[in-house]
Amino acid sequence: MHRRTVLATAGFAAVAGCIADPSNPSPGTDPTPSETDEIPSTFDATLSFPSYVLSMSEQLADEASSGQITDFADLEEPVAETLEEAIDDGPYETEEADDDVLEGLFGLQYVERGGTVYEISYSMPEYVVSSRDVSEDEVDSDRTISAMDDTLRVMGVDNRETIRAVNAVLEPFRGSTNEGGASDHDYRATILDDHLEEFLETYDYVVYPSDGDDEPEPEGYVELELDHEDPGPPYTVSVTEVTDEQRYGRPVVDVATYPDPAADALHAAAERRSLRTDERPEGIDVALEDDAYVRIGDGVYEPALESVDHDAVPVSLEITDVDSDDRAFTLEVSADDEPISLFSGAPEPFGVVGAYPVTEDGDASTDDGRAILWTDTYEEDGHVHVGERDGEPSIGVNDIGITTRLEPGDSMSEIYEIRDEWGFEGGHYRFEDALSVEWGGDLEGPSDDTESSSYPFVVSLAVPEFDS
Repeated sequence: MHRRTVLATAGFAAVAGCIADPSNPSPGTDPTPSETDEIPSTFDATLSFPSYVLSMSEQLADEASSGQITDFADLEEPVAETLEEAIDDGPYETEEADDDVLEGLFGLQYVERGGTVYEISYSMPEYVVSSRDVSEDEVDSDRTISAMDDTLRVMGVDNRETIRAVNAVLEPFRGSTNEGGASDHDYRATILDDHLEEFLETYDYVVYPSDGDDEPEPEGYVELELDHEDPGPPYTVSVTEVTDEQRYGRPVVDVATYPDPAADALHAAAERRSLRTDERPEGIDVALEDDAYVRIGDGVYEPALESVDHDAVPVSLEITDVDSDDRAFTLEVSADDEPISLFSGAPEPFGVVGAYPVTEDGDASTDDGRAILWTDTYEEDGHVHVGERDGEPSIGVNDIGITTRLEPGDSMSEIYEIRDEWGFEGGHYRFEDALSVEWGGDLEGPSDDTESSSYPFVVSLAVPEFDS
């Protein structure tokens, strides 16, 4: 179980672990711009139910991930000139392998220039680390290291290449039916990292999974071997363009190619991870019907539009009480005419929740962070951790999922208070989220008859100025 720490300070709050969809702001719901121009004189909380949720699922590249790509502008001059010639004029060739070029090629897999990604290949002198299986009788124990030693398990600046080299040549141990040992792969690099060189001068053998010293008993040994291979001139450097379709498995369309209303909606949904609105975003079908992902800035996303019929979900959500003096309200969820399961973060049934301020144009703003809606349950729930950090209140929540079962007519409620120490000031705020609901069939296990749906909702808050 991981603990995600969440800080809340005056004017800023961030939180994780809420129900189903992330609680992110979106335009298209009340209040209207005119309602946000002035600081409210009395506290109020109202509930609405947007019919559409436009979500943007960020995609990671299957090939040439962002962490493997070097921006062309970040290259040192010798290798930059080499790659520029390879891109513009075809393979670069030379009779001598320049040390500066060899150093520039070290660790370089992909380069991006002008929005195009290129894969780099070369025929150059290389240092090669390989391995072979050996018996225990062949091993010098003084020059042997355990595969579970921190040097080979805890990556840092000094041992990064050492770990990469050993991981390349040693198959991990997986038990008696699938043992580890020397792999069929080599580690290759145009220069020899100083720390890797020192490691290879110290150790010749790796014992796996460990050496038996308060750890698992040895199952085998591999010998590490270092060579320097020189293919001879002409030395070459080549590049191959890597298309978006190769990287992501389908075409990628820039958001600017879509009509403005659709592009604006896609931008908003990507920035906030979901856009909740009462109206179907204009022109969005163009993006949804494309068999393509959408590029927005440095991110690539898959758009999806969900239309929600709240009446078809056997759950009711309402604000049952608003206390203007205490700036508090009660949010209650209940099962209608059949059992339901709700899925949320801690504490059940709504998780740790917060709201964003609403700007004069009626949109919610993420610039100043998220204000936490306080409930005493936070201090009572074992998965929520309330404290202080740097003199400001803080709240953390364990990264877990909780299932809440409600029988017909059953309900659960939470009383939320608006407090200035958790980031609220006078103005209008919006708390957006979605219940994740299942019903029908056997809710205790897998069932073909079980139905599920999100149940998006918006709580709009009018918050008067706090007394100084």
